[in-house]
Amino acid sequence: MNDYFLSDKTQKAFATSDNLVLEVNLSDPNEMAAAQQLANGKEPLSMILSAEQFNDLDALLQKRTGMTVKQIDKFSLMTVMSLIMMKSFGRVDIKIYEMEFIAIVKNPNRSFTGFETLQAQIDFLSNAYSDSEMITMLQESNDDNTKKLVQDYIQENLPEIYKDITDQKETNAKSRKWLLDVRNENWLVKTPCLMKDKSTFFAVGAAHLLGAQGVIKLLRKSGYTVRPVKN
Repeated sequence: MNDYFLSDKTQKAFATSDNLVLEVNLSDPNEMAAAQQLANGKEPLSMILSAEQFNDLDALLQKRTGMTVKQIDKFSLMTVMSLIMMKSFGRVDIKIYEMEFIAIVKNPNRSFTGFETLQAQIDFLSNAYSDSEMITMLQESNDDNTKKLVQDYIQENLPEIYKDITDQKETNAKSRKWLLDVRNENWLVKTPCLMKDKSTFFAVGAAHLLGAQGVIKLLRKSGYTVRPVKN
């Protein structure tokens, strides 16, 4: 089953916009170069993790990916987390929405912008989770959770997506602050300038939309009218 889709309303809104704003501008060669550099950690995992953490991560990797921790020792823990999460989709031909939006742009004059850099995202993740918290989170996650999120996304069930992602088993006050609230507030500061002169298509993760500090409420508090786009 192909879970990737773009609804008619999304395609129409995208086709009629002049600017594209992503969390990170993946069309920027500098960001792509940074992605390759950030994949590797500053030190091997065997040097920064305790023996218990290293063994826990090894068991987790073998169970979820069939790989051993020695095979990815040079990677950062963030990269390992991404590998495990990607495997949870159960597919090898995974499409990334940001890259798809960039690929289907027909207007050469359309501008691409990112709210933040990849390095900034790594810093937010580092603030959100300690190494032990990240390993525990990965141990408690499973493929069924991912399948539910995918189905809720296809059904556009935003409240259920937000509920699952911000569940206390997945996040705590600290991680919600750094992964959602702080970033949402940062984005809102940049938003007016980004959409001042041209129609703009913003593509961000669904969990950023709802909540007391979600993008929708923050925009309304700032005086903007926010309405859902329907087919």
